[in-house]
Amino acid sequence: MPLTSGFEVLKFVRATPELKHLPVVIFTSSLHPDCERQSMSLGANLFLMKPGVFPEVVELARNLYQLLRQWREKPAADSTGCAND
Repeated sequence: MPLTSGFEVLKFVRATPELKHLPVVIFTSSLHPDCERQSMSLGANLFLMKPGVFPEVVELARNLYQLLRQWREKPAADSTGCAND
C-alpha cells in the first residue's frame, strides 16, 4: 500500500468503534516471518499468504459473507451495550 502500511490500517480499524467488529483478513505476499505474528497481535482474524489457492479464497469469502449476515441479523445494542428487547 503506497500511502500507509497494512498494519496502520488494521490499527485504525480496530480503534474505530464503527469498524472494530469487522473481520479482517490479511492477504499478503510478504515473506517476513514476523508479519503474521504482528498482524494477529493487532487483531487480524486470519492471515493468508499470496498466491492463494483459489478454492480457499472462495471458501474464505463465503465464510466472511456468512459472518456478515449473522452480524447484521443480531438485535441492535443500546448505549449500555445490551441487546434491545
